[in-house]
Order: sequence, then structure tokens, then C-alpha cells
Amino acid sequence: MGAAAETNVIHTGGCRCGAVRFEAKADPVHVSYCHCGDCRRASGAPVSAFVGFRADEVIFRERVPASRFGVSPITRTFCGICGSPVSYADERLEGQIFLMLGAMDDPQNYPPSVHGYVSEQLPFSILMTVSRAGKRPPCRDPKEQDNEIHTLLAERPSGNGCHP
Repeated sequence: MGAAAETNVIHTGGCRCGAVRFEAKADPVHVSYCHCGDCRRASGAPVSAFVGFRADEVIFRERVPASRFGVSPITRTFCGICGSPVSYADERLEGQIFLMLGAMDDPQNYPPSVHGYVSEQLPFSILMTVSRAGKRPPCRDPKEQDNEIHTLLAERPSGNGCHP
């Protein structure tokens, strides 16, 4: 057994409604962003982020079986109740599973270190345009003012998520 398998750290996460939960008893082997069009469509986001583990070190605990979708060599897992994407597996990367970074209980602990499929990256920057202090940086070009991204700085509503 390798040193990673001997760790006492348990990495946990799951879907939005809690019907699909997972845990990994070893440290991740890979944390990355993916810019491919398939991941964009599967997640509904301009870029996806994954935490990769050895598949034999991940256990799913499901109240209802997770739903699966895929066209060989890809299989994606999502919650059949709330629709949250949960994982990605690729037959070409045998023995690995990639959990959605946003599905991790403590996503801040998994900073991605790799960007995949950058040739498919969208032409606009997805970097935050608002500083942590809540101030928008000035426009570099006055013509860009009409195209500024306006950010609502409000408290998150209580309850399970932003939307009912």
C-alpha cells in the first residue's frame, strides 16, 4: 500500500440534495480545470474543475442510485433527483475517477494546478472582475464601460441554495 492510501484524511462531498454522497480515503492524484466543450455542456459552466482520485479509493453512499450518462469512453455521474453533476470517468484513464470540485464538501482545499483542453477555452476571461473588497477594478478602455460585468454584492439567502 502506498503512502497516499495510508492517510487518515477523508475527502467527502456529494450532490446538492444529499441523495448522492462520496468519500475518498486517499489524497487526490490530480486537481484540474477542464475547458473542453463536453465538460462545458455537462456542467453548464464556462469551465469545469475536477478532483481526481484512484477509483478504488472512492466510495459512493447513495440513497438512490446515481444516474449515469456517457458515450464511450466517457461516463458522467449525476444525481437523478437534483441533477447535480457528481463525477466523470474516462476509460482511457483507467482506474481513476474525477469528482466535481464544486461537489466537494470543502472545495477551497483543492486548488487546481492544471488546465486541460486550453485549445477549447472560451475567448473571454472567467477570472473574477470584483476584488475581495467588493470593488470593481476600473476599466482599461472607456469603450468597455458598456460591457462591464456588474456584480450584486448581497447576502446569500438562507436555505438550501440561492434558488428555491
